[in-house]
Amino acid sequence: MKSLLLLPGLLCDDAVWRDQVASLGDWRCLVPDYGLADSIEDMAARALDKAPERFVLAGHSMGGRVALEIYRQAPERVCQLILLDTGYAGRPAGDAGEHEKAAGWRCCSRPGRPACAPWAGPGWRAWCIRPASTTRSSSTTSWR
Repeated sequence: MKSLLLLPGLLCDDAVWRDQVASLGDWRCLVPDYGLADSIEDMAARALDKAPERFVLAGHSMGGRVALEIYRQAPERVCQLILLDTGYAGRPAGDAGEHEKAAGWRCCSRPGRPACAPWAGPGWRAWCIRPASTTRSSSTTSWR
């Protein structure tokens, strides 16, 4: 059976991939929980630690940046790389980068848009994370 490592984006967990996992019956789908990782490098290392020897890798949003780091750390383990709605370049230095960050937060706070943080309300949480994830106090890893 082929393995597919699905990396969720910022503040998301395996709930964001539930429809894809359900429809990919011929695949062993793995969705890491980054736990308390505080860097892209640490998130990648945690995912690699639980991943099979060879796998297809898909990352959404920030998960795409984690996917690129996984590929940097262990290119021989990645059969294919799929990046979904992600950036590949870092923010520009100085004022330009701060402007980009501020624009992202403004976009997230517009009425009718999904929120970017779990404290923003239950509508966002229902789409992006399992309810139990909002009360997690320790690092866990969930794999399917």
